[in-house]
Amino acid sequence: MYVSFEDNNERIIKSMNKFGWDIKQYMEQGKFIIQNINPLDILRMKFGSVGGSGSATELSYKIKPLIIPKEFNPEIIVVDSLTAIIATSVTKDRNYRIYLQQLFYFFEETGATSFLITETEPIPTRYSETGIEEFLADGIIIFYNIQKENTRKNAIEVLKMRYSQHEKKVVLMEITEKGIKVSPNTTVSIN
Repeated sequence: MYVSFEDNNERIIKSMNKFGWDIKQYMEQGKFIIQNINPLDILRMKFGSVGGSGSATELSYKIKPLIIPKEFNPEIIVVDSLTAIIATSVTKDRNYRIYLQQLFYFFEETGATSFLITETEPIPTRYSETGIEEFLADGIIIFYNIQKENTRKNAIEVLKMRYSQHEKKVVLMEITEKGIKVSPNTTVSIN
């Protein structure tokens, strides 16, 4: 399941087609769903207003019908992006933290592998706008677009992955028509 707060279905499908993924057949079979959600609607439903009010119990009660349709049990959930929710939130502290905790717990209870995307600075020292996301997440994977003189290189880093050992280095990554190609033996300097 792909949950988008910014792109429409046509753009998402077009992007997936560029990687050779015939996503429409999975949509027709009921195996893949794209949901377009306005972040302002989420804040209104969760907090009663954009300014924010509402208890954690109310948040928990309202999340499931909004995100996952009945009878659909996704193996993978992608949320693109949490940054859109933050941008629309007037109160980014307490209510946003409660909402995020409920959202993380909810995704954990589904048993699905969830990818919650946030935007960062090009070479971040903090990996989410509020810092809450990186604390709650089991894993953090960073995609870089690094400028070296007159060229740019894409790179990837696994910054955090609970319950597992992982390489602690930034390595070369290419985005191809067949997906992402990672070169684990080719390190890239981000400085």
